[in-house]
Amino acid sequence: MNTSVTQYPAKPVAPADGAAIASLIAAFFIPFVAIVLGHVSRGTAKRAGYKPSAAATWGCVLGWVFTGIALLVVLGFVVTLIVAAGSAGTSGY
Repeated sequence: MNTSVTQYPAKPVAPADGAAIASLIAAFFIPFVAIVLGHVSRGTAKRAGYKPSAAATWGCVLGWVFTGIALLVVLGFVVTLIVAAGSAGTSGY
């Protein structure tokens, strides 16, 4: 019985390029730009045969998280305005 295992070399990790770093920074200020830049950086690395950098991955993740939080805040604000407008015409007397 042959127990030898063929090991394949791991893909080298791509160095953090400008798009990856910009994605990570933009995630805190303009999240939807971070999503785009992160995916661009990840795609470029994959096409070059590299494993995408952690900066690009975290830029995407944080971009999606902060976009979701922003959407929830906007939704809460809209609901608050609708409730306030609906109760503005009624009086407690």
